[in-house]
Formats: sequence, structure tokens, C-alpha cells
Amino acid sequence: MPRFHVMSDLHREEGYDFPPATADIDGLIIAGDTQDNIEWLAECRAFYGPELPILTVPGNHEHYDSSVEEIERACDTAWKKHQIHILRAGSPPVIIRGTRFIGATLWTDFKLTGNQVLSVHECRTIRDFRYSRYQGRLLRPNDVIRFHERDSNHIDRSLSQAHPGPTVVVTHFMPIPEAIAPIYKGDPAKPFFCSDMRGLIAEFEPDAWIFGHTHTPYDGLSIASKKTRFICNPRGRLNEGVQFDPEKILET
Repeated sequence: MPRFHVMSDLHREEGYDFPPATADIDGLIIAGDTQDNIEWLAECRAFYGPELPILTVPGNHEHYDSSVEEIERACDTAWKKHQIHILRAGSPPVIIRGTRFIGATLWTDFKLTGNQVLSVHECRTIRDFRYSRYQGRLLRPNDVIRFHERDSNHIDRSLSQAHPGPTVVVTHFMPIPEAIAPIYKGDPAKPFFCSDMRGLIAEFEPDAWIFGHTHTPYDGLSIASKKTRFICNPRGRLNEGVQFDPEKILET
């Protein structure tokens, strides 16, 4: 049975190194926010060696002190330069030992609470709108909404294609509200962290959905499906006390 090492939110800008890979795995999945900017790709390949398959999606922090366009250019050359698979809108699925991987950053539609206009207002001070750029200006909430539509449509189209083996979706942003930590259930900024993708999940029931963004680990199900396993294994920031599992494995 194929085995994949799962992690996210490594935040190497805090001074961390990469966690060692678990033995006897068929691939490594990093669900975004590895480091501010995307200059970590070469270091990642050097750390894990030339043979291990590595899949990732850009997180929102990859766009800090950078631009959407710069990150897109880095993604365009990630395989040629570093042999790292970056899942994003428009990219083909990656198949490793029969398991199909589909993914993208996902971003957010700000609709989690049912009031998109209010949620955009509540999230206006999020750092992304001060530290990330797009089209020569600061990133805006409406940009994020368009990116979410693009990414969710990509995942929908990809899942609609038949595949004889297991399918795993990888995103950075959270796809189910069940994964929101109890202390953040009432946080007005939670629509920036999670979009409710349960309709799509109920329709296609992928075998697993790996995500990050939240620094609260999650390994469980959703009311959307009794089949799909949801995994978030973030390392988080220094002094956060996150219960990171350095040997988290998904078997497909």
C-alpha cells in the first residue's frame, strides 16, 4: 500500500529546517506555507535528496514579500529546476503508484458565514493584503475570490475525470468548517481561512483531502462524506505549541 508523508505550514522563516522524511515512503506532501516567498524549492530538494517524489501547493505565505505573478513563474519552472510537483489550477494530476493527486492553493470565497460582504470587511486587515502584490499593486479581497473560483473549478473538473485508483486532493486553505479550532469558531476572520467545499466533497468523495493554513491539526471526517479522510498536520510557528506529528502518514 502506498505511503505518503504529510505536513504543512513549516514556516521556515521562523528558523526551522525541514523535518526529516519518514522511512519507507512513496512521496512527501507539503500543503503550503513552507516559507515566506518560494525560494525554498532548491533547499527542499537538496534536503530530501534527488529520488523522493515531492508534491506541494503554494500557501498564502509563499506570496509574502512577492507577487502572484512571481510565484506563478516559479511554479512554471519548479519541475524542470527542482523536480518538485506543484499542484495548481491548470496543472495535470500527478500519479504516484496508482494514487492520483489533484490540488491548488484554493484561497477563499469569504462565504463561510453566509455574508460575503461583511466577511470581506472583517478580513480587510489580514496581512496578505499588506504583504502580497498582484498586477503591480497590493493584493485585494476580490482577487482572492477570483482565485478561489479558478481553483475550485479546477478541482471540480479534475475530480470529474475517472481514475481507477485512489484520489487525494491537496489544498492550502481549509475545505471544511469542522476543522476550524473551537477557539476560532467565533472569530470574524475565519472566512479567510476556510471555504465550505462540502458540496463538492459529497459529490465526488475523494479518498483523502490534505490541507494546511490552520495551525490546529486535524485528522478525521466531515458530515459531507463517510469516505473522505481529512488531514492537516501543521508545524506552525515557534512558541505556538502546535502538536505537529513528524511521522504523519497517509496510506492509499
